[in-house]
Amino acid sequence: MFQEIELKGIVLQSYPVGDYDKRIVFLSSEYGKISIFANGARRQGSRLSAATRSFCYEQIKVRQSRTAYQLLGAELLETFEELSRDMDKLCYASYMCEFAEYYTRENIPAKDEINLLYVSFKKLIKGDLDPEIQRAIYDLRLMAVEGEGLNTDEAPYKESISDTLKYTLNYIQNVSPGSLYAFKTSKETEDALKKTVEKHRNSIIDRKFKSLEVHNSLNLSIN
Repeated sequence: MFQEIELKGIVLQSYPVGDYDKRIVFLSSEYGKISIFANGARRQGSRLSAATRSFCYEQIKVRQSRTAYQLLGAELLETFEELSRDMDKLCYASYMCEFAEYYTRENIPAKDEINLLYVSFKKLIKGDLDPEIQRAIYDLRLMAVEGEGLNTDEAPYKESISDTLKYTLNYIQNVSPGSLYAFKTSKETEDALKKTVEKHRNSIIDRKFKSLEVHNSLNLSIN
């Protein structure tokens, strides 16, 4: 008998399947990243339509078999619709999801990653932070959550960066999620933050992210 379970999390990606169905990549607190099929979600008036849109934060019920998950129902907790109304924010939010999808795995709980996405979506919607700075903060925090953070006490950073930048980097990697975007610093430190995080990211990640390629082709704000 197939098991029915409830999960809470965020839709990272949504794909059409056949004429009327969808497949979503769902990041759940309980089971990590999983693929879920939503039968009939593309039919007009489907009760599953809203729940299969990217960025939705929701409580869902799925049927689990040996080979697949099937979406049975959902309670929307936050839709983040504003992200889809602005191309710049849409591309950036999509990048956040891609980066989270890169790191997360099935059967590894992802509560910290979901909390990070949630506060990052909120900040992106608010629009009061340079998106390039937000990307650097988000990337560094996620890498730290995944055990690939930046150690400011080791080479090449120990002797090459300022005390202010060291403090900022360590703050980002260790502060509670709700305070992640609460700090302010100088333009000089912000520029150094972006360069340092980019260097660290490129040293451990060797893939391209489609959302950034789309963003750059539209000449938007992310580099």
